[in-house]
This record gives sequence, structure tokens and C-alpha cells, in this order.
Amino acid sequence: MFKGSSGNTLVHTMAENTPTAKTGTRLLLLTVGIAVFMSSLDITIVTISLPTIAEEFGVTPGIISWVIMGYLLVMCSFLPAFGKLGDLRGYRVVFSTGYLVFVAGSFLCGISTGAGMLIGARLLQGVGGSMLAALTTAIVMVALPRSERGKGLGIVAMFASLGLALGPAIGGFITTYLSWHWIFFVNIPVGIAGFFIALRTVPENPLPERQKFDYQGAFLIFFAILGLLLVLNRGQALGWTSLPILAALAMAVVFSVLFIRRERSIPYRVFSIGLFRTRDFSLANLASLMVMLVFSGALFLLPFYLEYVRGLPPDIAGLVLTIPPAAIFLAGPISGALSDRIGPRVPSALSTVALSLGFIFIARPGVTGGDPLLYGGLILLGLGVGGFIPANSVQIMSLAPERETGSVSSMLLTIRNLGSTLGVAVFEAVLAGVVLSGISGPLVVETIPPPLLLDAFRVAFLTGAFIAVLAFITVMMTRKRKRISGMKEEKIPVS
Repeated sequence: MFKGSSGNTLVHTMAENTPTAKTGTRLLLLTVGIAVFMSSLDITIVTISLPTIAEEFGVTPGIISWVIMGYLLVMCSFLPAFGKLGDLRGYRVVFSTGYLVFVAGSFLCGISTGAGMLIGARLLQGVGGSMLAALTTAIVMVALPRSERGKGLGIVAMFASLGLALGPAIGGFITTYLSWHWIFFVNIPVGIAGFFIALRTVPENPLPERQKFDYQGAFLIFFAILGLLLVLNRGQALGWTSLPILAALAMAVVFSVLFIRRERSIPYRVFSIGLFRTRDFSLANLASLMVMLVFSGALFLLPFYLEYVRGLPPDIAGLVLTIPPAAIFLAGPISGALSDRIGPRVPSALSTVALSLGFIFIARPGVTGGDPLLYGGLILLGLGVGGFIPANSVQIMSLAPERETGSVSSMLLTIRNLGSTLGVAVFEAVLAGVVLSGISGPLVVETIPPPLLLDAFRVAFLTGAFIAVLAFITVMMTRKRKRISGMKEEKIPVS
């Protein structure tokens, strides 16, 4: 296997321009794209079939909701461990194994005969999804030359948005005309194809010599993230001061402290916490958390807003909600290519401006139904997050130490997932707070006076605009530079 060095730069550059190298790069982006497509698709495709599954198994909505929640909790909590494992054992091994685990979980989901079996299979599927998701950014950063990394990450974002956009439509069609079992069976041929492409194209990253994997640290950070996610996911439903939520919060705090102490005491860490002492690294990750917070919060509120405030019927509202993913699909590759040419700072900043303007367009007062500014606001939301993700990924990954690309890739995704989870809790709390300040009694949407409901949604969306402005300020506080020093120009060739 060729390893880049200054003496091989000319030969390496010529090899990159051959048809074989270009074909290998396209196949690499295809297998990474399939991975993020399936991971995002399996979040949205299952949601629409949950009532049918609950009725068939004779269980309550609370129980069947763990089909979604279990998958998300496991996938997000394992990310740091699998990112580090990729650094130590090789991206190809971990990534391709992720495909096999995901396919096995999908098969078991499809043949499930009860809710318990289905939830257990979804947990296994979440493990496979975590192995895939943890390394997607790292693989692109290692396999592609610097001049193409942003564009590659934009294409990956495009695949992810496609999965989110098509999930409900595909799930509804399969559930109606086939069976909910086929929602999981469709993953099998796609996953197998991705597995064989990964074996051929995912590069063998440079591995450290005789470095141990910190199983104790992986155990600690898993439960720290799991506890935090449980608090954010279930806090509003169970009550922020309820015993389960307080117990989950205590678990998150205790395991976080133990993890930090552990990482400071050993040389072979799951993740180098010291990276957060780097100003640009911390600021870029903070901006990422805020952007995902406002976008996921918006996606959570928009269906209710379109139906209860704008008065759109469910079918039209569902069609309108395809606008942001479509905009992400378009913005990702453009922003990525722009990041390659001028650096990630300007595309990131412009994207946060688009997000803020999108919220302002949607939140303006006294408007019902559909109108050009509403659609324009939704387009801006999609352009904002679609433009931000590849540029921000380039900025963060350019600061990753050479031997910790997988660890930083997984931590980046973990922070974004935490932001997404936090967004739902924040926007729900803002909406409920405004409504409860104007009424007494139970919170039932149908009985809330329309002017109060409109005010509540407006405050929530303006909160999103404010946080997007904070993200803009955070991005502008990073250093202005086109390229990050210390990164090698050579890439590891795709076989």
C-alpha cells in the first residue's frame, strides 16, 4: 500500500488524475453515501409505520416508541468508541463490519414476531449504524486530497438529506402496499452492496504501533452520553424533576467525571479532551452544536406550525416539509467545493446568516396559509444547514491530529447529535413556556387561542434566529485562514 511522502508527490498527483483513481473515488463516495443514507433513512422510514406495528403486536405507543429511541440512543452513544477503534484497527475493518452488523440487525427486525424482539434487533442495528456513521467524515478526509475534501463531504451531506427526505414517503408506501417488515428488508441488498464496495475502496489508514484500546474509557463515555441523551429525550415527557430523569442526569454527570479523570491518566485515550483547549476547535464544535440545535428544533415544530397556525392539510404540510431536505441536497456539494477553494470560514458564516433569515421569514406575524416568504424561509433553513455541515466538517477535521481522525470524526457527529436532541427539548420548552404563561389548565393544542399559539411559535422561531446569530458570531471568532497548517497534502490512494 502506497503511503504519501514528499518524494512521491508528483507520481501521486498524476495517479489522482487517472480514470481508475477517479472511478475509485466515486465508488468510495458511493459506499460512504450509502452508509449515511441508510442511517438517516432508518430514522424517518420507521416512524410512519409505528402505529401499524403497535397495533399488530398489541402494545402501547410508549413501548413501540423505543423502536426509534433505542436505535438513536445506541447509535449516538457508541460513536466515540468506534471512532477510536477505527484509528487503531483500521477504517476499512470497522466500516465494513458496520455494514454486516447493520444488515444483520435489519434482517432480525424484518422477521421480528414481537415488540421485544424488534426493539432488541433495532439496538443491534444501532450498533452497526454507529460503526458506519463514526467514520464517514474520517474516510473522506483521509482518502481525498485537500482540494476535494469539502466537495466530498458535501456529497455525503447530500446523501444524508436524501435519506431524511425520502424516508416518510418510502415508509408509507411500503407499509401500505407491502408490509412493515419490508421497511427493514430493503436495507439488506443495499447494505450488502455497500459492504463489498467498502472492501474495495475504503483505504487502510496509517495505524499506530502496539497501542491499546481503552475499553474502560469507552464504557464510561458510552454511559455518560446515554444518560445525557435520556435526559434530553425524555425530560419533557417524564418531567425534568422526575426520578428517572434525575437518575439519568446523575448517571451522565458521574460517568462524565470518571471518563475525564480516566482520559487524563492514561496515554492511550478514546478521545483527546485536550483538543478542546484549541480555540478554533472548540469554537467550530460549539457552532456545530448550535446549528444542529436550531435546525432539529425547527423540524420538530414545523409540522405543528404548518397545520395548526398556517392551516395546511396534512398532505400539503408533508409536501412542504420536503423543501429543507431538497435545499440541503443542493447546498452541500456547492458549499463543500467553495470550502475547498476559499476555506471553510466564509461558507460557514454565510450558512448561519441564511439560517437566521429563514427563521425570521417564517416567524413574521399575522400570516396564514402558504406564501412565498414561508417557502423562502424553508429554503433558507435547508441552504443554511446544508451549506454549514461540509464547511464546518472541513474546519474541524483539519485540526484533527493525524492519528486521531476517526476519533475526531466520531466526536464531531456526537456533538451534532447532542445538538439535535437538545434542539427538540429547547424549542418544545420555549413553545410550552409561552403558551402556559397565557392560559391555565392542561396544555392541549386544539384549545389554545390562535393568537397565543401564533405568538408561541413566533417566539420559538425567533429564538432559533437568535441562536443562529450566536453561531455566526462563533464562526467569525475563528481564525481567518484558507488552510490549516500541519495537514499533509497527500491522500491515501483508493484501491
